[in-house]
Amino acid sequence: MPALGGGRLGPDLTNVFERLKSRAALSAWLSAPGTETMLPIFKNHPLKQDEIHALTAYFELAAGHSPAEPTGSRVAFLLIGLALAASIVFGFDAIWKNRFTSVRRTLVDSPQVRGHR
Repeated sequence: MPALGGGRLGPDLTNVFERLKSRAALSAWLSAPGTETMLPIFKNHPLKQDEIHALTAYFELAAGHSPAEPTGSRVAFLLIGLALAASIVFGFDAIWKNRFTSVRRTLVDSPQVRGHR
């Protein structure tokens, strides 16, 4: 899922237990993951048997649960981001509103500027 739902660097592990259909198939895949992102890493440092067993048990347990729908959190994230950006813009405007007032007033009131009007 791109954007706020996640990236596509690694394999999609959502419902991986259901797709591989057994503990043995999932354990075999975890022993030698064939994805191009994971292969260079796990070729020199393969998962240990207890790690494979723990991951298989976790994916089996997660198989009964549907993944959370992130649509509501995406909208909330967007709205919070917009509100934060607007508050930063208005905050900087309030802070810097009178930043050059004394310099401008001096320049505008100078006789040289009044003569060119």
